[in-house]
Amino acid sequence: MKTHGRYFFALWPSEPVRQAISTAARELPSLGRPVPEQNYHITLAFMGDLSRDKLPELLAVGDAVPAPCGELILDVFDAFRSARVMF
Repeated sequence: MKTHGRYFFALWPSEPVRQAISTAARELPSLGRPVPEQNYHITLAFMGDLSRDKLPELLAVGDAVPAPCGELILDVFDAFRSARVMF
């Protein structure tokens, strides 16, 4: 059994938003390898490679942070050029 994992806090867009991003990205020149739609997310905080026994602690921290309400506008495509991944 795997004892470590790469953990992060992220926003996960709804299915219609993921589809809209995917459609728009197909019309752009390739900046890298495309990310599968089901993996689209916005990383808020990368926690790194941690022991799985830290997961309950991370979930408690996440639950303690109030979720802001509002609208997030995504209007720029770019890439992590070293990883050749578009965003």
